[in-house]
Amino acid sequence: MSRRSWLAVGVIVGAGVLVVALAFLLRAQFLPEAGDGLIAGSTSSSVDPYEFPEAVEADMEAVREAKFLSVTLIEGEGVRSYLVASGHPLFPRLAEEVACAVELPGVEGGSADASLTFVLHDRRTITFVMDEQTGDLWRDGTVYRPAEGFLEDVRRAVGSEAGGEGGGGT
Repeated sequence: MSRRSWLAVGVIVGAGVLVVALAFLLRAQFLPEAGDGLIAGSTSSSVDPYEFPEAVEADMEAVREAKFLSVTLIEGEGVRSYLVASGHPLFPRLAEEVACAVELPGVEGGSADASLTFVLHDRRTITFVMDEQTGDLWRDGTVYRPAEGFLEDVRRAVGSEAGGEGGGGT
């Protein structure tokens, strides 16, 4: 083989080594550490960065520390989803009203025409079904009644027909 051929082989092998090293470094950067984002009892060996698992054993107080609230409402002929960010003026009030909601023993949940999902900083979610007529919330078979004015605060936060400063709707 000529010197030029050896040089070409060297360049190709060097480029291959560089690609393998770069792939190894990027793999380590983008894969989460073992156990990151997994909920207790999960058997998954990999974590989907787009997964938002339900916080099964979540304390009601955790909603105060959420990143944002997703509100889903049935409006007219379709479903609308709204985002209420933690920086929204009504977010602290909504979180407080949910965190301090009173449990209603012996009461069963009604019709499911809306939902509230608080997304925590670790991407776990705390989801409630909401009765749009009464404002009652239920989760895992337990019904909660937030403070008076909660339903109006939700409507103001999402900018629905009740008016208000509005959130982001899709």
